[in-house]
Amino acid sequence: MDNRFVLVTARQEQFNWLSESLTGLGVIIWDKGESRNSLIELIGSIGVRVVFLDFNPDATPRSAALAEELLKVFPSLWLVGAGKLDSGGNILTAMRAGAREFIEDNIEAGQVRDVVQKLLDKAPPLPASPRGKMLALIGGRPGMGTSMAAVHLALTLKTEFKHDEEVLLLDFGYPQGDASLYLDTKLSYTLSDAIRSVRRLDHALIKAAFTRHKSGLAVLPLPQNMSELQEMSPAEIMNLLALLKFFFKYIVVDLGGFIGSDFLLHVLGIADKTLLLCEQSVPACRSAHQLLQRLENKGFDRKRVGLVIARHDTKIGMSPRQVNKMLELETQATLPNRYYALLECANEGRSLLENNPRDAYVQHIRQIAQDFDRSAVPTAATPSGLAAWLGAFSSRLKKAES
Repeated sequence: MDNRFVLVTARQEQFNWLSESLTGLGVIIWDKGESRNSLIELIGSIGVRVVFLDFNPDATPRSAALAEELLKVFPSLWLVGAGKLDSGGNILTAMRAGAREFIEDNIEAGQVRDVVQKLLDKAPPLPASPRGKMLALIGGRPGMGTSMAAVHLALTLKTEFKHDEEVLLLDFGYPQGDASLYLDTKLSYTLSDAIRSVRRLDHALIKAAFTRHKSGLAVLPLPQNMSELQEMSPAEIMNLLALLKFFFKYIVVDLGGFIGSDFLLHVLGIADKTLLLCEQSVPACRSAHQLLQRLENKGFDRKRVGLVIARHDTKIGMSPRQVNKMLELETQATLPNRYYALLECANEGRSLLENNPRDAYVQHIRQIAQDFDRSAVPTAATPSGLAAWLGAFSSRLKKAES
């Protein structure tokens, strides 16, 4: 992974100088420091080990306070102060705030690279596993089948696409714990536990603490006491989610029925793709429209959301095209109405992937998984339709002949 740095400053000339100085050593991203939460999300999502802060005299108080906040969220982060010398006062403030080094503005590029290279040699490495991708499923109200779709997507990615890679299901939907219930898993380690132990987060902890389905799929649910969710800061949530993308190849997030827009925004801000499940009905469309409106009012771009028609039925008068128009979204997939088959699976604690891997519902789930990561190829293609029937007939015929 190429080195990535962040410079927090309002001075464009400082960014230009540092960017030129670090040419060949890495890429530096300029953040003007207008939003602390956005900065924390940026640092967590792109994998940064070194952050430069403007410690020029007029910016020193603000940078010192920001340094302390950043180190609370990212204890292993290496901070570097940058600025003109002010009789040593700003250097001392920077060091007290947690800076590991101080670079004087406009010194020669070679000196800057030497200092930064030494820091990179000392700084703890980022996790070696490849960056993962996160897919979030949302619904305007409970009952859209979001949790069941999330379960099947996660299982498909784990068992058919990347069985040798780590895949995680974040069970964040409402009613609480439905996805875990469908998987018949016993939960002990929750989101609040993961946030409390974020400083120790590594492969060993993930292997030992995270709940596992028999397929090897990891599951992380919300805390049983939902009041704990209110005690988590946006920075803590986004930092954890961003870090999880270093340890898991795929992360599927079930957010079905969760209408608290703030928590949704924290998760959707980290997700690489978001799909909204909606049925072919006016009430469902109204609820979905209200959810999208709340997210837009908070600054979320509706264009980042794709539409999945849930429980699709050609007999229903409202067509997918009408749902598209009402929600101003493009349909990216449809899931056929398999209510009773899925209900039977829920009662058995099994998936439709196990009970009937050739079911139309499973076929559409596979397509969503393929669209999510077009570079992924199923490890073993599952025959369907006429090919499946011919394969079964041929097998029976051989047995009869023998």
